[in-house]
Amino acid sequence: MYPNLYSGYTVFLIMYLDRNDKYHYHSLQDEDLLENRANTPGWRKEACIQMTPFTKQVVAIIASIPEGKVMTYGQIAALAGSPRAARQVVRILHSMSRKERLPWHRVVNAKGEIAIPDEHARMMQETELISEGVEFQLNGTINLQQFGYDPGPVFLDDSSDNQE
Repeated sequence: MYPNLYSGYTVFLIMYLDRNDKYHYHSLQDEDLLENRANTPGWRKEACIQMTPFTKQVVAIIASIPEGKVMTYGQIAALAGSPRAARQVVRILHSMSRKERLPWHRVVNAKGEIAIPDEHARMMQETELISEGVEFQLNGTINLQQFGYDPGPVFLDDSSDNQE
């Protein structure tokens, strides 16, 4: 059938654009119609997607991190209702930071380190954080006591709905 296309999203509808850029919508139950449309020249398939409750919470939490502060992947996962889902936070951040305009650079690992292995991206994150006033210690870590952000219980209100 049709698997989930993106981490944190659930596909519920397929949208096609015809040659005149007119939208045609089909539910996932219309498999035969979908297969025919997918093979019709001039038609483009686009997925209409909806975020899971956990993903919505993660996006909201990351968006709330103020300048000059950082949060950890695990801290975000716990506030979103799944304390053991730090890796899922990484995937959500990777796949959605540009689209949702998230301050991706304000998320670090539990040790206060930049967790990005790519040197260029690592330097970008470090530069962004320094420009916001975040200081790095001699060992390259951030003092989470000083620069860590704790939004409080505001994100825990609906956490029971966010389990995955």
